[in-house]
Amino acid sequence: MSEAGMAEKTKAVGKGASPAAPAVERFLVLNDKGGIGKSIVIHGLSLEMTSVGVEHRVIEAESDPRLQRVLGEHRVAFHPLSEDSLRDIRRNPDLVAEYWDAIAEEFMEGVRLLDMGANASKLFWNWWDSGSGRLMLGDGAGIGALIVTTNEIEAMRLAREALARVAEEMPAARLFVVVNEHQGTLPASHPALDKLCEAAGSRAGEVVRIVLPRCAAPAWPVMFGMGKPLNELATLRPQDLQPHGYRLGAAARSVSDVGEWLAEWRPQIRRILTTAGLVDGPR
Repeated sequence: MSEAGMAEKTKAVGKGASPAAPAVERFLVLNDKGGIGKSIVIHGLSLEMTSVGVEHRVIEAESDPRLQRVLGEHRVAFHPLSEDSLRDIRRNPDLVAEYWDAIAEEFMEGVRLLDMGANASKLFWNWWDSGSGRLMLGDGAGIGALIVTTNEIEAMRLAREALARVAEEMPAARLFVVVNEHQGTLPASHPALDKLCEAAGSRAGEVVRIVLPRCAAPAWPVMFGMGKPLNELATLRPQDLQPHGYRLGAAARSVSDVGEWLAEWRPQIRRILTTAGLVDGPR
């Protein structure tokens, strides 16, 4: 580990956390379906870490540097995975190794959050199967695997595949199923989640279930599209939304709704960190 990485490691435990080394310092999101909320989970984790003083970096393996624009270049290292780069990788498989080797080196340097866009995890497992992944990441010790899903059939199918793979390949990783209720409710006790967790085989009982409530604010799509950190959306003025076609009353309700939503959503995101041992709190 580099000197910078060692220095960062000494600052990994946030305010209020126990001084013992945390069990999990690195998180990655898995599910090859796009548009299900993987990036917003990483976004939320980064904001929660920042709020309690946990030094960290975000690694964005995506086609577009959305998180880098929102959180800043000082926080996010962007590794482009565009149509052009995918085409190049298909022509030259050695580029898969170069791409993921660079990400893995950064991932292992300290507290890290790895955001993987649609189809990125397929390339990740191709790299893993080449041998480099197993040697660099080992049995998954210190890693939290976040299987993100919605209640959509395809998202659930791909989530089961992702959970089965990571449970087998990384026996020491902590396993999380993170449900984004954007497409509809899915309680933690729902039989569909029981079936999903069964994909972890003998490790099914280890899977931590996190359910993230949907934001029902009328202006949510516009507010989210503003490219601001989530914690700043509740501080918008209703007048900021009027140029987007919202009447003052609807705009005011939206700002209020986002504030109420964050009050429910953030504790669920925080549960990931407390379960991981990065910060103290109910698990």
